[in-house]
Amino acid sequence: MSMMDRHVAIAGGGAGIGEALCRSCIRQGAQVLVVDKLDARSLEFGYQPLEDADAGQLRYRQCDVSRSEQVGELTGEVQDFFGGKIDVFINCVGISMRRSLLELDEEDWDRVMDTNVKGAFLLASAVAPMMKSGGAMVFLSSASALQPERIDASYALSKMTLNRLVTLLAAEVAGRGIRLNAVCPGPIMSDRVMDERLIDPITSEHRTAEEVREEILSEMPLARFHQTIPPVESVVDAVNFLISDEARFITGAVLPVDAGKSLSGL
Repeated sequence: MSMMDRHVAIAGGGAGIGEALCRSCIRQGAQVLVVDKLDARSLEFGYQPLEDADAGQLRYRQCDVSRSEQVGELTGEVQDFFGGKIDVFINCVGISMRRSLLELDEEDWDRVMDTNVKGAFLLASAVAPMMKSGGAMVFLSSASALQPERIDASYALSKMTLNRLVTLLAAEVAGRGIRLNAVCPGPIMSDRVMDERLIDPITSEHRTAEEVREEILSEMPLARFHQTIPPVESVVDAVNFLISDEARFITGAVLPVDAGKSLSGL
């Protein structure tokens, strides 16, 4: 798929799946605006998209998406970098507390909901008017929204709400030629996923990397069959499809990319 000269904004593009998507878009010829809470100086070394991008192809803007005034300032950045027009918007922003609901305090609750739900609403509200000739949005949700985990209930609840937000917003913007879909990744092969699970959330006991790997494989039938934890590319491929012309009649979809994890309750 070619994205030559398309204007792509990626929220949460500073690390993880967002960084992988940024690299993919850069390599396909897109002009990319990365929006992230991370300080740009922390990305100067080891941020692969910077090494892949041609001059003028990538711009970085620090932004806390839970704050309306900072999201509002993105309009000027889009005007300056893209001439005021966005073709594709991908929202990868999300935070997790890895605690049960009754272990959360009010501040923790607000951080999760403000970032994962309110932030998504603010971003969609800001971006939609800049998709002047139609466009595609994809929001990264989670398999936890489809098969909640007690240990991370606030995250699951926020992503369940995000899925419904995607459906409702998709209905509102379809008449403008804007498509909005969600992708629900399960665990992927990454240092962050492995590190999060090295300590058992119930017993607080330390586990080996092999024990963590076997636990993850046990949760996902297709991963167990292939004896492989899905790579980040599995999510990138799904997003690439949803933002492509091949998906021009798909909107309001919530697509699991979780190797069957969300089917575990059936």
